[in-house]
Amino acid sequence: MSKRVWLLSVLILWLAACGRGPTTNEAANPPAHPAGVVGMSETAQRRAGIVVEQVERRVIPEMVEAPGQLVFDEDRTWHIGAITSGRVVEVKAGVGDRVQAGQVLARLFSEGVHEARAAYVKALAQLERARSQATYAREVRDRTRRLFALKAASRQQVESAENALTSAEASLADARAEVRKARAHLTEFFGLPLTGNAGGAGSAGAIPADDLVPVRATAAGIVVRRMITPGAVVSPGQELFTVSDPATLWMIANVNEADLSELHVGQKVRIRVRAYPDKTFDGQVTMLGEELDPRTRTLRVRVLVPNPEGALRAEMYANAEIERRSKTSALFVPESAEQEINGQAVVFVRISPDRFEPRPIRIAQKANRMMQVSEGLAAGDSVVTHGSFILKTELFRSSLAGE
Repeated sequence: MSKRVWLLSVLILWLAACGRGPTTNEAANPPAHPAGVVGMSETAQRRAGIVVEQVERRVIPEMVEAPGQLVFDEDRTWHIGAITSGRVVEVKAGVGDRVQAGQVLARLFSEGVHEARAAYVKALAQLERARSQATYAREVRDRTRRLFALKAASRQQVESAENALTSAEASLADARAEVRKARAHLTEFFGLPLTGNAGGAGSAGAIPADDLVPVRATAAGIVVRRMITPGAVVSPGQELFTVSDPATLWMIANVNEADLSELHVGQKVRIRVRAYPDKTFDGQVTMLGEELDPRTRTLRVRVLVPNPEGALRAEMYANAEIERRSKTSALFVPESAEQEINGQAVVFVRISPDRFEPRPIRIAQKANRMMQVSEGLAAGDSVVTHGSFILKTELFRSSLAGE
């Protein structure tokens, strides 16, 4: 008989077996699992593409689930305030704007700017006077020394000239320090150029930009709050903007008191949000609270959540899955090993190089193309993961031949 005819005969017999109604005994006592062993030579196994893999025991991390909320990372959030009193002239950034470090967010008019410029101009004038006095004192000292060498001046006159030079040089050093102080007040404190219009308004009544105090972003991020409008009067220390970098967020999770023994700083966390039901985000526990909420008996736990793509938003409700310290293990095999016989899930286990036994199993769960098996297998069992349907066909053929 040719190979094609043989395969056709097997298929007809298998279809007949599937269509055959159960006998009275079978209906009353359905078999718990199929009986029999399938024999197949190693050569036939290679031709049929039979692949065998060992049953693996894997660790299953258990999770503590805790609801919570995403908030801005306070370590990456900057509260930008007014450095001086004044009036808001211009607002250049709004909520939601992405800004860079040093970018001007607003400008203020402050009388302190004119006072600082006047102090700088005064310091420069004092420096010039001190420099002239020091130059003159040095010339007098040098001339007195020459006269003393010619016996035309006394030693007392030389000492007096040297003392005058020392005093003039000290005054010059003080004047230079005052200039540095006045310059720093303008450029570093107010953030203004050294040149400006000390007289106030420009020709058209507008305030020159060089006389307006800039409010700058401390770091790159997104403006999340703006507390000023043009014309508002502000005082020193008043918060004007809040800028945050959303590349990382915090989740504040509320963990039940009964689960506290399972927590420690550094634990990995999986986070889920309603906006992305099929996606999880990784995080890590960075802080455990110091006291329980007396009403809910929960502890606030802070989780650092990387957010490089910006998919997450502050104030989102979230659910945290935190790995417990204790872990369990279970047996896993690929889903491709599963076959069904008489409504029972089975796999074929190799019991010798050329014999396979159908083994009933109980499947706990399936995920990522793997099955967690709770009954029917042991670690190290050799299970057919590819070609098990051919063994199932051979099993039916043997059963029909026996009848």
